[in-house]
Amino acid sequence: MRTIARIVLVLSLAAAFTPPVSAQSPLQPSAKQLSAIVKSVLDDSRCPSIITFVSAGPAELDKKVDAKNLVGKTSLVLRDPVARRVYEVTALNNTGKVIEWKRVDDVESVLTSNDMDSTIKIVTTNKQWLASLERRNINPKDVFLDAWPSGIPRHGFGFRNVRVLTFVKPSGEHPKYSQPIEGLVCTVNLDARRLFEFYDRDVAPQRELEADPSQLYKFTKRNRLAPLTINQRASSAVSISNGVVSWNGWNFIPLMHSRDGLVLHNVTHTQGNTTRPVAARLSVAEIITTTSSTSQYWHFRQPLFVGEYGLGSNVVDQRVGIELPQNIRTLSSASINSSGKPSTINSAIALYEVDSEPVWLYTSDATVGRRGRSIVVQSHSVVAQRDVIQQFILSIDGSITIDVGIGGSPMIESSDEVSYSSDSDGPQSSTVLVSKQALVPYQSIACSFRLDLDVDGTMNTVEEVDLMRPFNSNDPYMQRVIRDVYPFYSEREAQRDVDDKVHRHWRVASTKTNGLGGTTAYRIMGAPLTTIVSDRHSSRTRAPFTKHSLWVTRFNENELYAAGKYPNQQVITSGVNTYQNNNEKIRNKDVVVWLTQESTFLPRVEDWPVSGLQHVSVRIEPDGFFDRNPATDVPPTK
Repeated sequence: MRTIARIVLVLSLAAAFTPPVSAQSPLQPSAKQLSAIVKSVLDDSRCPSIITFVSAGPAELDKKVDAKNLVGKTSLVLRDPVARRVYEVTALNNTGKVIEWKRVDDVESVLTSNDMDSTIKIVTTNKQWLASLERRNINPKDVFLDAWPSGIPRHGFGFRNVRVLTFVKPSGEHPKYSQPIEGLVCTVNLDARRLFEFYDRDVAPQRELEADPSQLYKFTKRNRLAPLTINQRASSAVSISNGVVSWNGWNFIPLMHSRDGLVLHNVTHTQGNTTRPVAARLSVAEIITTTSSTSQYWHFRQPLFVGEYGLGSNVVDQRVGIELPQNIRTLSSASINSSGKPSTINSAIALYEVDSEPVWLYTSDATVGRRGRSIVVQSHSVVAQRDVIQQFILSIDGSITIDVGIGGSPMIESSDEVSYSSDSDGPQSSTVLVSKQALVPYQSIACSFRLDLDVDGTMNTVEEVDLMRPFNSNDPYMQRVIRDVYPFYSEREAQRDVDDKVHRHWRVASTKTNGLGGTTAYRIMGAPLTTIVSDRHSSRTRAPFTKHSLWVTRFNENELYAAGKYPNQQVITSGVNTYQNNNEKIRNKDVVVWLTQESTFLPRVEDWPVSGLQHVSVRIEPDGFFDRNPATDVPPTK
């Protein structure tokens, strides 16, 4: 009987941790629909005989069309490796019919799985590379390759190029990149299928691995964690109808785009019988990482996660007990590989409720208050050596937080350093020794958040708000603070930086008024922009969006990415800095706010061999949008 009881218990626990069946948004193409679309593309007379499928995902939604009448379309990017051209194709989800075919010259698309396969074939047959491994007494079967964007502009070579790093395959569950072969870097021409740059230098002996971090719990005295169970059924909290998610007044359409990954469209808020627009599109427009390493083999390791890899193209299934709690709803997403074969990620998008601190609280004769609550919309992408968690958190108080968590094992330099050194000129002056023969450089993570806010409509003005002491004040107690509000009139004057000394923030205000006569608005709160690492090298050149905390542009349906549409090997740097070239008027217009947030990762010994997530986020909160605290009508929790 005890054995049966144990089996029943195991089965019940397994059932509790089994994600529910994924829903399918009608605007997100399914694997079956992608198969039909791929066939239509290949049958099209404009399709070259040799073609590589780069990406496929939902086409951009037209904000001028009623959300109830949206038609599912798929946007594909193709590459002709012979003519070295890129094609943008749009097709209908329901029929697979191609409705638009556009050729784009002199650009390079994001890296693909086909690029990685080609890289392996080219490098592993190269005599110089094989000789380098032999000199180190390493068997070629014991290593793996990792292709990185080259950063080489197309006008220099005119071909599709990647930089290639070599790593020893770890055993067990060790982090994949724990044993780099330092000083061995190749540059590969994928179009000509040849290796044209080769660097080989012994800068450090091959480091040995520590204990397997995933198995350490077996050898320590730490007790197993006590069960922490969420009893709520997600279906009782989150409503999904025809692709539209509704939760406690919030309504939005979550989609997985191939480039910027998880995106929220058509965000509105409903009170009573009134539904008001808040945002047309909220996304992470770019992510770039830079390091403080002075090695000549590290200068190119500053990839653009959106523009050179694609967050949506690299999304993975999320698992209960790791990325997710138990009370989840999931939405699936389909993508294609380089040959056009589709596959499905069942839990590409997850939605779940979370409890938080009191959303309001006061005490008179008794304590009265309400617990806060939010809905989290989440995805997980794997880009190079990084795990990226995107979260959109919509709260019951009307606020929205967009958070990017960067995880994974830190990038290390193999070194002959085995003990701490305070030498100001030594290798540890710009890195941290986290383990014997392992140095981790300081790292900067910069994110650009694209906030297409439509607060009570598309007629909005962005205002800069500073709090300061008045120059002349009849204030004997020296306590007076005034608010200085400046509305931006044109794009070029809206290039601004956070200033925490004056509590600087920005308001996106509508032309409508609230019950007290003030403009309805949403406030954008950003953290101070740090420039410890990224000011030091070329990220300002590769990613000009990092030059300022704030940029404001007139809405343009073709301006979606902070570093430009095709930044991989681009000749002239483009992006939000060029979107402002025409200096359009932005007062009482349909505007887009681009907010750059940056975080510097200062590694510690405790960050090895695995570390927690490094977070970069922005908070958008109502500022006169409501006539009262929108959470005051929340009933008491039973």
